[in-house]
Amino acid sequence: MDSDSSTSKPSLITYQTPEELLGLIDEQVQCLNQVRKIHPLESLKQELQNVEERSSKLISIATSYIGVGYFVSFSMNISCYQISERFCTRLLGVK
Repeated sequence: MDSDSSTSKPSLITYQTPEELLGLIDEQVQCLNQVRKIHPLESLKQELQNVEERSSKLISIATSYIGVGYFVSFSMNISCYQISERFCTRLLGVK
């Protein structure tokens, strides 16, 4: 291995912050920093995840209630139909 390559210094790489890449002025950077203090990114991600979980739970609850409501309504209709048929059969004396 070449001894010069192991001791050579890496080329200078300049890193820019997202603010520098976007070309924000100082006033905009200050506003952005204030927003970051109020709403840190992690808390926003957590809030979004909580909202998604809540909405999926609400959808599953609504689906189960709709399913139960439909079943009860359907069974009530069937039993009402059977009761009226029996009533008519006895009323008319038909067996």
